[in-house]
Amino acid sequence: MGLLSNLLNPSKGFGGEQTAASGGGADDEVVDIADLMNKGPKSLPETAETSEREPHQETPEDLRRIFLSALMDKLGDIVYFKDRQSRFIMVNSALANRHLSTTDTSRALGRTDFDIFAYEHANKTFSQEQKIIASGEALIGIEEKEVWPDGRETWVMTSKFPLKDSHGEIIGTWGISKDITDHKRTEDELKSAEDQLRHSQKMEAFGQLAGGIAHDFNNMINVILGAAQLMELDLKDQDSDARRRVDMVIDASKRAAELTQQLLTFARKGKYTIAPINVHEVIASVVRLINHTFDKRIRVVERLNARSPVIMADYAQLQNALLNLAINARDAMPDGGVLTFETAAVGPAAGIGDTQYGEIAPGSFLRLRVGDTGCGMDKKTKARVFEPFFTTKGPGKGTGLGLASVYGTVKNFSGMIEFDSAPGAGTQFTLFLPLAVKIIDKKDDLPSGGVKKAFRLLVVEDDDDISRVLVEMLENLGYEAYSCKDGKAAIEYYTVNFASIDLCIVDLVLPRMSGHECINRFKRIDPSSRILVSSGYNLATDTQQIIIKGIAGFIQKPYQSEELARAVGEALV
Repeated sequence: MGLLSNLLNPSKGFGGEQTAASGGGADDEVVDIADLMNKGPKSLPETAETSEREPHQETPEDLRRIFLSALMDKLGDIVYFKDRQSRFIMVNSALANRHLSTTDTSRALGRTDFDIFAYEHANKTFSQEQKIIASGEALIGIEEKEVWPDGRETWVMTSKFPLKDSHGEIIGTWGISKDITDHKRTEDELKSAEDQLRHSQKMEAFGQLAGGIAHDFNNMINVILGAAQLMELDLKDQDSDARRRVDMVIDASKRAAELTQQLLTFARKGKYTIAPINVHEVIASVVRLINHTFDKRIRVVERLNARSPVIMADYAQLQNALLNLAINARDAMPDGGVLTFETAAVGPAAGIGDTQYGEIAPGSFLRLRVGDTGCGMDKKTKARVFEPFFTTKGPGKGTGLGLASVYGTVKNFSGMIEFDSAPGAGTQFTLFLPLAVKIIDKKDDLPSGGVKKAFRLLVVEDDDDISRVLVEMLENLGYEAYSCKDGKAAIEYYTVNFASIDLCIVDLVLPRMSGHECINRFKRIDPSSRILVSSGYNLATDTQQIIIKGIAGFIQKPYQSEELARAVGEALV
């Protein structure tokens, strides 16, 4: 304990008589020690030694008191001494200023932490000090969170020691505390930034993996689905087991295609069309579905306060995202509860910045909240909530792609998503989506297409199975179709036959020459050429750029025969 121990336990004159009689009650200890600490030099008994000194010459006891006062009050950190009942018997001005908002240190004497802090923190401190008194062991360099009665939280770095008298008996505790609130805040902010970066990197890695898997899987599904539909046409006049088995293959392929679409949405590579949509209309469509399918014990509340609820998004994707959130909320309320949809417009002044789940540029946004009163999520679940294939539901009850696709959808729309949840306290997801600058009228539904003449089509596809199925599907629709395996072969064929080719269907990923370069070469050969882009996933920027350059349309794998008929029909109009 060094200097402070020596100052408090001099060999004579500074509390020696008091501590020798310390076998009395605790109250006597407090009063006597406090009196000693507060006596001035003139109150000390005069001896022969002091009477012979000059009037202004300080005694060793006076000097000890001066040194102690200077050390305590000029240190800046909080210094305090307590008796065995954890009552303050001496404090410095830093403690008085910080805890009592006063310069009068005597106002702390006789008080305890229960008079200053919230009960939980005070009780923890009391337990620590009683343990020090019982064991005689100090606590060095511990971080403590101080909780104040008004709920405010601060942090200190504290060292606590047993307080001993001149005989080595423990008569209380003493300690030094340094305020580290700003340091902790900076540390927490740094940790939050690191967590956000790790989360962003993890989600990006998941996205790349999901996108790659979905792309290859889409190609396989395209072959299975296309071949099965061709077989269905061959068996259309039969009522046989073979026809029913083909129907099963088609249904299973469609479900597999939906799963890959969710993966692509999460990876931000799904097919979508950005246009101004009214979010309140989307919510209304979801609520209508909920009212027909959800347990009647779940009450739906709508607080749609946004005056201008028009955002730039894809209607179907946003509808699917809200439906996924609603289904999760339903599953969290098996005995019923309240499902809430809430909207509000927030501007740049709202200070929407970056959070754990991403960042968005400043601007005006629609704040869309979907909340429930269900079971909530624990810390471990919250950490993985947007991971694809992660689910807390039992086998066969969930794929783990619902919230992952919601995350991807919001990112597709240049928005941000955050959530708040706790066990037993429900869950609330908040989506920030960019508001549209102006409203434009919806386009009328385009016709599904039809063959009015023998159109000739060129298919540029490197996968032999997909190419064969696609050509046969086109022929069944009444078109003449030719195929090339790569971009260079397609350019050679098109250079000779472009005048008779009405439409080219081009995959973006090709050997020897990329789909983009192939399209550019087609356009140089014939600026009026019609091109339908086909791919396992849609890179929005790339696809929108080439559509701006005059591309007739885009069809995403896997596609069904009716989707192919519609896309080709629209491209030929």
